[in-house]
Amino acid sequence: MSSFIGDYLIFVFMGAMLILTIGITIFKQTKHNELLANQADKRGGELVKGGLLRRTELRLPYKGNTLIIYFMPGSKNSPSRTIATLRTETMMLPTLDIQRNDLTQKLLGAFGKERILMNDEEFDRKCIVRSEDPLLPQRILTSDMQQRFLGQTLRSLEVRVSQQNVQVKMLTIPSNEETFDYFIDTVFAVLQKLL
Repeated sequence: MSSFIGDYLIFVFMGAMLILTIGITIFKQTKHNELLANQADKRGGELVKGGLLRRTELRLPYKGNTLIIYFMPGSKNSPSRTIATLRTETMMLPTLDIQRNDLTQKLLGAFGKERILMNDEEFDRKCIVRSEDPLLPQRILTSDMQQRFLGQTLRSLEVRVSQQNVQVKMLTIPSNEETFDYFIDTVFAVLQKLL
C-alpha cells in the first residue's frame, strides 16, 4: 500500500512540475508578445502572431523593405536571443561581421580571416570586426555605436551583413520596453549607415 502512495505522490509532483513549467512558458510568451505588439503600435509595424510551430514576429517597414524582429528562447546549450533581420532584393551589400571576441573568433582569426582594428583599445579587445570594405566599419562604428556594443544594456550585440541580408542579434530577450526600444533604435542606426 505504501508503494502505491509513493508512486502516487511522485506522479502528482511530476504533474505539478509540468503544469508549473507550462504556466511559466505561457507567461513569458505573453510578455514577449506584449513587447512586440507595443513596438508594432509605436512604430507603425505589424505583429504576425505565431502558433505552436511558428514564432511571433514584429514586422517594421524600412525603405521599401521589411525588418523582421523576433525572439528565440534559450535552451540548455544556447542562450535566448533577440534577432532583427532585413533582406534586401534591390542592392548588394558588402560583407561585414561585428562579433564578440570569443574562442570561435580567435580560431577563425588563426585561419587567416583578417580583422579590422578600430583604434579603440577596449573595443578592439572585446570585439572582432571583419569586412570586405575597410571603410564600412569606420562609417558604422562611431564612438556612440561602439559604446552600444560594449555596454551591458545590449548584451553581446552582434552584426552580420551578407550580400542581401542584414542581421543584428543580442544574446538576451529584453525584459522591458526601454531595452527593446534601445535595441530597435540601434538596428535602425546600423541600417541607416548601410542602406
